[in-house]
Amino acid sequence: MRDIIYLIENGHENEYLDFKAKDYADKGEFLIDIMSMTNSMDEDDKYIIIGVKDKISGEKEIIGIEDAKEQAEFQQLVNENIEPKIKFEYRTIQYKDKILGYYEISKDNNDRPYMAKKQYTKGRNIRQGECYIRKNSTNSIAIRRDYDIFYHERRDVKLSIKDCVILVQTIKDPNPFGPCVYAPFKINLINRGNSKIIFSSGYLLIKDENERVLCRNGIRGHAQREENREFKLELDGKDQFLDDLLLSFGSEDCIRLGMDEYGECSDLFKVEIILEDTEGNEYSTNQEGVIIRAEGDILHKVRRMRGFNKFAFKSLFKK
Repeated sequence: MRDIIYLIENGHENEYLDFKAKDYADKGEFLIDIMSMTNSMDEDDKYIIIGVKDKISGEKEIIGIEDAKEQAEFQQLVNENIEPKIKFEYRTIQYKDKILGYYEISKDNNDRPYMAKKQYTKGRNIRQGECYIRKNSTNSIAIRRDYDIFYHERRDVKLSIKDCVILVQTIKDPNPFGPCVYAPFKINLINRGNSKIIFSSGYLLIKDENERVLCRNGIRGHAQREENREFKLELDGKDQFLDDLLLSFGSEDCIRLGMDEYGECSDLFKVEIILEDTEGNEYSTNQEGVIIRAEGDILHKVRRMRGFNKFAFKSLFKK
């Protein structure tokens, strides 16, 4: 939260600050100002201060307001005419024997673009679907470039692979349905936008040097979630995930990758990871020179193919 007194004394109109000498007589103008400020690219709280005249010389004339407004009245007006919902508060402050009002528009409004949900004719005319944005100290109708920035900002995700080895392990599990396969793979996932993104599915493609897909392994969870029966990863705006994804892996995959009975592969692989969010957007990246190894009961088909039964293989290591 910015300091209101400091803004009154030192601030000048810009993307996050507007001064009004008088309170709004035209509610259409109010709606345009609120919408424009909310769509501003500034990432902190924004303010419309009532009762202050910002002169060209840079001086401020403190005029004050006669009556304080009711927050509920303006909140209802905005809710009925702008979508999505905008979070803001109306407050008053005493300054130099005057009462000033101000609207504080929360930085948590990160679901841009905000636009008119219906036509408004009680004052300044606003057409349904119009979207206003504040640039510097001016409100203007959003153009194509503005929408590109809105949506790029909302889905600005960087995905990178941080592992060059996938080690598939079979872990003893009391579950009567059999042992558990543990196949972690570390990634770095950064949400550089302001909106929360929920990743709901994903998979890993393992390819040979000719780009031929050898295996497709689903993502069944991640290391930060206790229950890994289904994949779900929530990433708030400006947040980061740097940890293991957990891959599904089967004994047939070991055969497709050409593993020997010790779980070793003579080849290096190229892997591509694809994640999908709840809105159907896909995010992908790839990594070359990945080593894949396996150990434990997941190798039982490889061993059988190579003439090693389970008991003979165990006896090898007892000698």
